[in-house]
Formats: sequence, structure tokens, C-alpha cells
Amino acid sequence: MKRLLPAVLAVSSIALTAGCGRPKSAPLLPEEVLDFHDLYAENCQGCHGEKGGYGPAPHISDPLYLKLAGRDSIRKVIVQGRRGTPMPAFGASAGGPLSDKQIDALVDGIEKTWGTPVDLHGAALPPYSEADSIAAGLQPGDPERGHNTYLMFCSPCHGTGSGNSPRGAIANPAYLALVSNQSLRTTAIIGRSDLGMPDWRNRIPNHIMSNQEISDVVAWLAAQRPAYSSVPPLTASLPTPGTATAPKEPKP
Repeated sequence: MKRLLPAVLAVSSIALTAGCGRPKSAPLLPEEVLDFHDLYAENCQGCHGEKGGYGPAPHISDPLYLKLAGRDSIRKVIVQGRRGTPMPAFGASAGGPLSDKQIDALVDGIEKTWGTPVDLHGAALPPYSEADSIAAGLQPGDPERGHNTYLMFCSPCHGTGSGNSPRGAIANPAYLALVSNQSLRTTAIIGRSDLGMPDWRNRIPNHIMSNQEISDVVAWLAAQRPAYSSVPPLTASLPTPGTATAPKEPKP
């Protein structure tokens, strides 16, 4: 699993170039198609993998993921997409190609195919989102605390910065630009069992990550994300139609 991040980024680039998960203007499948395997193969497996794992996108066939996220959240993401990531909206109500019945067929199929019982061995499952965490009385994530948490739980595999590391440098801005805070939080909790990454209970012997530590490490990683919003819009540098002039000859 060495050089994991470059491999994931390479797959992501290929997937995005090929239009992975990007709805077309016309439906990818006729509305009457309700077979889970057909719907998944056409709309999901390019990013999530043929069997829900080993792809650049989250490991949705992990029963722990299904237990953590829950049916309602999974359906909402399929319908609306995940803003700021390559995950587009698939629901017709949000401009996507799939009907409500097809969305239901996908969610039902994911649950039926991969939603096996999960034994947490007495551990409490952390809140799915930071909003859920705050609602439970916890503080928002703190980047300063999160740096120390990262060094403790993450750096042995992912390194201390954005350079090379045994399992991929997740503090790399190129990686962080492709993932949402929720994706970081989800991975911090459930790990990536398909890629050998342990969940929140098993990174350090006899020390389970607390809910606060999970929120803090996500806050620190989010603080390393490049601020693309500060880049001026492309149109700001374009001439007004009809006013373009010929390029000047270079000086000798």
C-alpha cells in the first residue's frame, strides 16, 4: 500500500477525465431501469469501485460506513451530490439523471448488498457529522489541537507534511482540494478497510480516538486546504467582446 495517495490521485484524475460520476444531459439509463446492479455500474462504480471499494471515492460497501452514515444521509448525498468534491447530484430534482424510484433502488441495493451487522465490541460510534457532534455537546474542531492529534494518530502512516510518506500524504493540498470535510471525518472514523487503514478504535493500542480528537484533526486538515476562492475569476482577465486588440510585437 505504499505511495497510496499518488495512486488515489492518479485514479481520481483518470476518473474525472473520463467523466466519472458526471451526469449527462440525458438520462444514463431509461427511467424504468430499477435494477441495482445496472444503476450502480452505470452511475457509481467508476468512482466507488466495482464492489463499492478500492476506488478514489469513499468505501461505500463497508458495513461500518453504512452504519455510521445511515440511509437518510446516503440518499441525500446521492440526490444532491457533495459540493466542493467530484460527487455530482444524481437526483432529477437537483438536475441529475435519476428518478426518485431509481435513487431508492440504489439506496435499497446498497443496504441489501453490503449492510451486514457490525459489532463495535462495546465502543460508541462517533457522530457522523460535526453538526451532530456539536449537537451532542462537543466543541467544534480546533486546528491547533488537531495538529497534535494528527501527529499522534496519523503521522506514523501519512507523514508530518505534504511530502512523501508510507501511506500517502493526506496533508497534501492537491488531495485536500478533492475531498470535503465530511469525507475526511468519515475516513477518520471508519478508516479504509479496503486499503488497510484501521478505524478510529485501532490506530493506537489502548487509545480510541475521542469524538473531539476526530473533529480536531479534521479541522487541522481543512486548514491545510488551498484557498482557491482567493483566485480571481477567469472572466476578470478576459477582454470585453469586440474590444480585443492584436498582440504587441515583442521588443528586440
